[in-house]
Amino acid sequence: MAKFYTENPVLKAEFDKLPLFVRNSIIESGIEINTIEELRQLSAKIEGKV
Repeated sequence: MAKFYTENPVLKAEFDKLPLFVRNSIIESGIEINTIEELRQLSAKIEGKV
């Protein structure tokens, strides 16, 4: 399970802004995210914006 959103306060703040279905998709994927840019890119893909 992804832990980045609990271990990094900056990423958590950005993660908390995402729609619930995007957050759930990221958590379920187990993908580790290390930067805000990675989080933004992944969320855009999930939302179909890319």
